[in-house]
Amino acid sequence: MTRLRLNCGLVLLALTGCSGAATTEQMMDTMQRVTKLETRADQTTAEVNAMKAAMARPAAAQPAAPPAAPAAAPTPAAPAAAPPAASTPAAPASGAPVPVTPPAAPAAAAASPPAAASELKFAVHLASYKHEAEATKGWSQLQAKYPALKPMEARLARVDLGPKGVYYRLKAGPLSDQKAAETLCRQLKGAGVGYCNPEGFDGKPLGSS
Repeated sequence: MTRLRLNCGLVLLALTGCSGAATTEQMMDTMQRVTKLETRADQTTAEVNAMKAAMARPAAAQPAAPPAAPAAAPTPAAPAAAPPAASTPAAPASGAPVPVTPPAAPAAAAASPPAAASELKFAVHLASYKHEAEATKGWSQLQAKYPALKPMEARLARVDLGPKGVYYRLKAGPLSDQKAAETLCRQLKGAGVGYCNPEGFDGKPLGSS
């Protein structure tokens, strides 16, 4: 800018000095030209400065995109549990006898389960006696009088009644279930038996020691 103004001044001096008798109008005209040149020079300088400022502006003025989040590392699988190492017995000293482990004793046989309800036998209690001999005689009389008892077996169940003493219950059986015993009792009572009651077929066989 300063250089341009200096050059314009030199041009003005040259114009006025060469003619020697320049008129006022000529000087005014020259000054106007110089002013126009200065205005153009100022505009050019402003444009150049604006371009320099735009070029000097850092490219990082715009916000940079945030960096991508790193991918999550895969979770390593848990290592499989190693099987327990088998214990190795220590080697015996040279010449020492090797101990021999005796075989395990077999497990005791399981206790037999109780008999199922379907395996239980039933009978009919017909009479009670103080002595076994009386029970034997009474059984013979009952079989003779009631044909339903002939194919049946008799047993004596010993019962201690305390102050009344020991008695032997005469039972006839075996019957498949309680319902069969109840049916037989109804038949015998209908035929004239004074006493009959369904019970379990326990006791010892009649006539055995």
